[in-house]
Amino acid sequence: MNAAAGSFDGEERRRAAALRPVLYAPAWELIGLFGLVCFYLLAADPGNPETTTRINTIGPMILIALLGGSALRMSLLDPNTIWTALFWLRISVSIYYGVGNLVPVIGDEDTYYAMQAFYPFDDHDISELNLIYAVSLLVMLLSSNLVVSLSRSTSVHDPELQRDREAKGRTLFAVGMAFLAIGGFFKYFFVIPYYFKLSSFVLPESITTIANFTYAAIYLLTVWALEYRRSALPLVIAFVILDITIGILDLQKYAVLISLIIFALAFLRSRITFFKIVVIGAALAGSYAVLVPIVELSRFQFNNKFGIDAPAGFADRFAIVTNSFSVAQSYVQSQNDTPGTRNSALSRISYVNQSSYAIDQYDSGTPGNSLDDIFAVFIPRLFWPDKPIITQIASDYNYAITGNPLSQTSPGLFADAYWDAGWQGVIIATFCLGILFSLLSLYSLRVMHKGQWLYFPIVLLAMKVGYRVDGYLVADMVGGSVILYATRFLLEGIVEFPYDMFLPIARGRALPATPAPAE
Repeated sequence: MNAAAGSFDGEERRRAAALRPVLYAPAWELIGLFGLVCFYLLAADPGNPETTTRINTIGPMILIALLGGSALRMSLLDPNTIWTALFWLRISVSIYYGVGNLVPVIGDEDTYYAMQAFYPFDDHDISELNLIYAVSLLVMLLSSNLVVSLSRSTSVHDPELQRDREAKGRTLFAVGMAFLAIGGFFKYFFVIPYYFKLSSFVLPESITTIANFTYAAIYLLTVWALEYRRSALPLVIAFVILDITIGILDLQKYAVLISLIIFALAFLRSRITFFKIVVIGAALAGSYAVLVPIVELSRFQFNNKFGIDAPAGFADRFAIVTNSFSVAQSYVQSQNDTPGTRNSALSRISYVNQSSYAIDQYDSGTPGNSLDDIFAVFIPRLFWPDKPIITQIASDYNYAITGNPLSQTSPGLFADAYWDAGWQGVIIATFCLGILFSLLSLYSLRVMHKGQWLYFPIVLLAMKVGYRVDGYLVADMVGGSVILYATRFLLEGIVEFPYDMFLPIARGRALPATPAPAE
């Protein structure tokens, strides 16, 4: 009996230790990033434009290969890593600062001049940004590895999880429906009327957070349908279509894309293959290509007809969006027939111009002030009615560059850190971000492995922190973390206690364990 127990404990320790290697940045990734930094420093030749252009082309390609390869490694070792902040850090940096930094270098003249019209930049600005991004990633991953190595191993295998299949299905369905009911109530009765300008009340961030529980419902109910009740999948798809439709009527690309992404990720729960990744990636890219012109054309028509921030109901919005569908068909066709339009669409993921403004401001002796409201984030507006609007900086930043206060933009996390305190700010900020991302990733993995679906909304919030590298340090990282931990407190203190009282299988004690990391 003791021998068996000892053998079981050894197996537990082995499985628990497996949580950490999938989150470690491998040696080849760190060496590659260090080599990339050296490449930028040693190969730089400001007096030779051809050399600078060559460096600005090769460098981002290396960055994409390193981060893309590491993200693929994570997902193949353990499918649950696709829900971690460290996974989405690599994906988002590859897109925004890898592909994005290649756009002005390999794009056509129309794309280049369109970006220059927003804010003028040169090859030296791109080189400086490339160096900042490489150093930032290296510091983040080093500090992340340090935290992961010091973290306490947590078991990913619980004998109590080995319950009958029917109980596991009931749990997925019950928790998914609970999130659908709670999130749907706040989303469709409070958040949507607010965004449609049909209500005049000030929407607290806490209401928006609870409304986003619908995203957790999409994942849990999709998994339940795929694994336990295939006949229910059409109903789940119908709800996803409804949610996407609402997002389009709200003229918000993010709301549509996040629903599609979470729905697609449910198909990767059990096993990730290269074929699945290619198919899902192509489907999401195609959806984005169609969505962008529809939303932009709809916004243009909406502003012409109603004005900015005017109230408009479902019927008016539906008519505008329907008309945009037909107009967008010719727009998408022009992307295939007209040189330049395809690359112009790519310029939307490039932050070279707006990031260059932040770099130029600091280098010219005018540092930024984006950290001024950092302590205000921790005080609820309930206790401070005149609390500054943390997200106002995005409008102010756009106004400083273009003179237009009606739109928003940002320099991205790493350029934001440089804007405030130069290289010192970059090192300090990215070291702290590495700690944050590793802690969130460890937490997300534990939730996914133990099947603690009650905490899945926190996993989604952590995932959002991971892919918001295009945001601001205070508004998106500090503010996002405050919302995340407040949500955790809400679930633990308000929801979980009665949930345990009436349904003891909560908190993962009888929930389905997801696959352990590959050995």
